[in-house]
Amino acid sequence: MVSLKAFVAGLFLVVSFIMMPGGEAFAANDKVRLVGVVTAPAEMREIETVIEAVGTTKARRSVEIQAISSGVVREIAFTESEPVSKGSVLLRLDDEIERADLSEAEARLKDVKSSLQRSLSLQKRDAVSASSVDTLIAEVSIAEAERDRARRKLQDRILIAPFDGRIGFTDLELGAHLKADETVAVLDDLSSVKVEFYLPENLFSKIQVGAPIFADTAAFKGRSFKGNIEAIDSRVNENSRSFKVRALITNEDGLLPAGMFMHIKLVLDASTVLGIPEEAVVVDGTQLYVFVVDEEQAPPRAVQQTIKIGRRAFGWVEVIDGLNEGQKVIVRGVQKVKTGTALKILPLKSESATQ
Repeated sequence: MVSLKAFVAGLFLVVSFIMMPGGEAFAANDKVRLVGVVTAPAEMREIETVIEAVGTTKARRSVEIQAISSGVVREIAFTESEPVSKGSVLLRLDDEIERADLSEAEARLKDVKSSLQRSLSLQKRDAVSASSVDTLIAEVSIAEAERDRARRKLQDRILIAPFDGRIGFTDLELGAHLKADETVAVLDDLSSVKVEFYLPENLFSKIQVGAPIFADTAAFKGRSFKGNIEAIDSRVNENSRSFKVRALITNEDGLLPAGMFMHIKLVLDASTVLGIPEEAVVVDGTQLYVFVVDEEQAPPRAVQQTIKIGRRAFGWVEVIDGLNEGQKVIVRGVQKVKTGTALKILPLKSESATQ
């Protein structure tokens, strides 16, 4: 007769095992090893076709301030790297000789006009010939031209700002001798800046004047500058198979100087597509795949799924084939799983290790 103790021991042994399908048995008191992962759903998102390029800023207008005639610098009326207004005086040269020449020309004109008036009065009494009057009329015209020339030479002793802008550095000092055509400083209109860049010829039909562009630079991290395409070159470079594009960027606060390197982005079009985070994609040679979460099993299991991707955006990619909207893919912990791995779904901010 079997003892009660032996019967209880046998019953415990039977209950301690659970037969799984296929005849594989697992100890009920053994834990299934779970791998902690973070997932994200495949979802519809708007994606833009973005073209990137690089270029260098140029002032909207730029001119070298030069002296027309030589002379000694009497006044420097601007401060380097400061704004100046259209019509404001930038520089004065010595003008004593020019003022004297103007006074002489005006006096000469006054004298000739007086002679002409007398001759006209005498002509009425037939005391002066018509030819003499004609000569005086010509002399008046000559004297007026000489006066205008002297006046212009005097004006040329003053350098005026041709437009609003910011003036650069100068090496001139008071009392220095300035030669004709010597550059005093460079005046830039930086109310907006031009950026010229090149694009491949296959985009020629897709780029339109007025299209928006976005630019950023290392000098102002996190700041995006908006502009529009101002002009498109009519020719394609035969060697590089590219064409030049010029964009105009608003620069009302004057942050962007001329000559700064810029990273340009052009948005050609936008569409709604199925997308997943880029970090979920695993590259194996020419094959791309993700690990999908099979939530029908308990605990959830990882399933390798081959996909085809399309355009890329910032941090995510378009999925052309292989996934359906709403399917969850593993984005963190990918390197720790394979098909059939039991999963523990962690919160997005969790970085827990395998449990």
